[in-house]
Amino acid sequence: MEYNITDTDFVPQPENWVLSVKCATLVIIFFLTLSSNLFVLHAVLLRNRQNRPLSRVQLFMLHLTVADILVALLNILPQLAWDLTIQFRGGAVLCKLVKFAQVYVLYLSTYILTGMSLDRLITMRAIESQWQTFAKKLIVFAWFLAAALSIPQLFLFSYTRIHDHGSWYDCKANFSWHRFGQRIYTTYFVVLILGVPVVMMLFCYIQICLIIVRIQRHHMTKTTSAPANFGVNTAGFFESNRRITKAKVRMVKMTFTVVLCFIVCWSPYSIAELLLAYKIAGGEHVSPPFMVFLLLASLNSAVNPWIYTAFTNSFACKSLRTLKPEVHLITV
Repeated sequence: MEYNITDTDFVPQPENWVLSVKCATLVIIFFLTLSSNLFVLHAVLLRNRQNRPLSRVQLFMLHLTVADILVALLNILPQLAWDLTIQFRGGAVLCKLVKFAQVYVLYLSTYILTGMSLDRLITMRAIESQWQTFAKKLIVFAWFLAAALSIPQLFLFSYTRIHDHGSWYDCKANFSWHRFGQRIYTTYFVVLILGVPVVMMLFCYIQICLIIVRIQRHHMTKTTSAPANFGVNTAGFFESNRRITKAKVRMVKMTFTVVLCFIVCWSPYSIAELLLAYKIAGGEHVSPPFMVFLLLASLNSAVNPWIYTAFTNSFACKSLRTLKPEVHLITV
């Protein structure tokens, strides 16, 4: 996925057989991502058509699924077409739009997931009805934040003639604004797509673990009064957290698994991009191990729907196995 932030001069092109494997892998990831996320999207929307309101988890699942579908359509598919044709054939306007969209959908998926982690923390600390509007604001903020973070792509990339090939044009990035322009922008991208989200997600889950421990200690000591450090709305906290239900714990585990998958998929890719940017690795050709690392980030959007399926009871049993229209997602 070197196409996200760099140009073809920055990342060496792979040998023909490696490129063939890359294209075949992208085709598989594309169909897995699209089909699995469309399946989950259908299940969530079906609940809404049955006049059953979506819970906050399902609302985040809905938007994250849409974001992952956009990753397939606006990120993986354009890159697959680009790899098959070797050069970009879309013209100047499409060059900027494609580069903007490729990064936009990645930021969108990442920050919706970050908001989902923050929502799980809020769920453990307050009555759900008090924060329903806040959850929607988090989602809207993620859509606008992703767009803002992707704006540099519009200025970096242009439809440029390759001097060594006469009339050969390609969509390339111009890093001449600074001698270390490639390194600066690669670091900027990695920090925003992995560093900041991971720090926020880890903070949320550390806080969740601490809350669970406090609640367990509270029930073990059979204390009826609320400690002062549980939050500003202590009455609401104990009302909604008198006991940690199995459904709530299952949703926390599901979100944590999605976050863990995100870290596993994005860390090798980010490390590989940094190694290439700082000229620590890479050469005339991209080695197969590096190609695997650069494709792992694409796999993240294909894996998320299967995690949802594994952690939702009736959804996994009825929707996946029998494909019956009646699906029952957990409401938390």
